[in-house]
Amino acid sequence: MLPESWRSTVSYIGQPPLDGSKLSVWVYGVAGMEVVNEKYALRPERQLWQEKHTELCDNPASEKDLRMIEHPEMDTVASHNGYVHYWTGGLECKDDDSAYQTMYLLNGYEERLRNIGCTLSDNCVRTWFLVQNVDVNYIGVVKARKANFVGQGLTEKTHYIASTGIEGKSPDARTSVHLDAYAVKGIEPSQQQYLYAPTHLNPTYEYGVTFERGVRVKYGDRSHYYISGTASIDNKGNVLHVGDIEAQTYRMWENVEKLLEEGGSSMDDVMEMLVYLRDMADYETVRALFDGRFPRTPKVFLLAPVCRPTWLIEMECVALKSESNSAYRDF
Repeated sequence: MLPESWRSTVSYIGQPPLDGSKLSVWVYGVAGMEVVNEKYALRPERQLWQEKHTELCDNPASEKDLRMIEHPEMDTVASHNGYVHYWTGGLECKDDDSAYQTMYLLNGYEERLRNIGCTLSDNCVRTWFLVQNVDVNYIGVVKARKANFVGQGLTEKTHYIASTGIEGKSPDARTSVHLDAYAVKGIEPSQQQYLYAPTHLNPTYEYGVTFERGVRVKYGDRSHYYISGTASIDNKGNVLHVGDIEAQTYRMWENVEKLLEEGGSSMDDVMEMLVYLRDMADYETVRALFDGRFPRTPKVFLLAPVCRPTWLIEMECVALKSESNSAYRDF
C-alpha cells in the first residue's frame, strides 16, 4: 500500500488493454502546484429523485432499500495561481438501474461542487460515464443525464459538458454506471470555448444526447483541449462506413482534427489518446494505422464497445498548446 501522502484519486475501470497487458495506467502529473487529497461523503438526497425523476427509474427502490455509498470519496486537489483543479474519480452506486445510478451520482457530484463554491455549469470541464453492458444500460444514462442537466441550466440554448460515455466494467456487478469528472475553480465562463466543427459533426442534442464534442480551456500561457469520445459520424448524426474499421478510423481522425482546428490547435498538440474498440479482432489493423500516423503520441487501445453497436471505434484525447493570452492568468 502507498503511504497516505502519496495517494490520489484513482479509478479502476474494466477495459482490457488490447496489447496483451494485464493493466494500463493513465497518470496525470502536475509540477509546481500544492496538491492535497480531500475526502467527503457522496450522499445526495433521495427525495430529489423520488419527487422529480421516478419516471426514469424502471424499478424505484424504496427508502429502506437505499444503500448509500459506504466509504468516503476523495478528490485530488491541485492549487496554483488562483485556480483550484479537482479530479474526481471512482464514483459508483449499487442501487437500482442505470438511470437511477446516473441521477444519484450526478446529484452527489453537484452537491460536492456546491460545497466547494462551484457549479456543474460553470466549473465542470470534463466527465466520463463508464457503463457496464453499454448496449443495455446506456439509454438509462442518457435519460437521467438529460433530466439532471435541465435542472442545472444545461440545455441546447446554453451548453453541455465534454464527455465520454463508453463500456466500462466494475468489480461489483450491481454497479451499472461509474462517474469520473474534472472541474476547475477560479476560471471565468469565457475561458471555456466549446468546440463544434459543424461541417463534420452535428450538435449532440439533435439525436437525444447531451454532451459537448470538445472544450478548449484558455489560460494566460496555454490552452488545454479535452476532446470527447469521438467516432465515425457526420453532421446529420449518421454512422459512417458501417462495418469498415479502416474507413471509420480515418473519419474519426478527421472529426477530431476539425474539432482541434476550431480551437486553434492540431493533432501535433495531442498529448495522449485513448482508443476504444468494440471487436478485439480489429486491434492489429487499428494499431498499425495509429502507429503509422502517430508514432510518438502516447496511446492506449482498450476493449470497450461504443454506445452505438455500428460504431467499431471511438477515441478521446487531450491536447496542449503554448500561447499567450493576457486576458487570463497563467495555468
